[in-house]
Amino acid sequence: MIYKYLRNIHLILGLMLFWVVMMYAVSAVQMAHQIRIVPVITESDVMATPGLDARPLANELMEKQGLSGEMGTATALPGGYRFPLIRAGGVTQITYDRATGKSHLKNSDNGVWGVLNRLHHFHGLHNQTGARNAWGWAVFFASVGIFALGFTGLYMWFKLHKERTFGLVLLGTNLLISVVLLIALRM
Repeated sequence: MIYKYLRNIHLILGLMLFWVVMMYAVSAVQMAHQIRIVPVITESDVMATPGLDARPLANELMEKQGLSGEMGTATALPGGYRFPLIRAGGVTQITYDRATGKSHLKNSDNGVWGVLNRLHHFHGLHNQTGARNAWGWAVFFASVGIFALGFTGLYMWFKLHKERTFGLVLLGTNLLISVVLLIALRM
């Protein structure tokens, strides 16, 4: 009875986690093999309210220009400042003149590869946007699910007496390869 229940959990977890694991695998291949992401860059000048600080300016531009993302660190410039709005797959660099309100927007869009790359790096549950926090929770539940997938797989393997020897060989080989790779990466 418990075997059948765990088998169903194992199957459901495997099907649910397949896409998350594949997303990480594809983005890891892109980073490991340094597949170049060529961004599409567009630039524009817009007028904003003069004399704003960085956060109110970001809010105004998000509302009026349809921009999105998390605000990066503002850098002081003569007469104004510059800061990025960072989102998965792109960034908008905003340069602002306090006196006139003139804002230069330089948008860099990295497409699907860029989105996968950024999702691979996003972490935590205390981000500025709800979407990034939702991604953080999804990664948390996927991580817990992968542990559960491993434990249910080990339990089912142990219960199948005919498969124990072959499974032990596979587990031992996997452990050996993992340890060798970890040592090689540390050297």
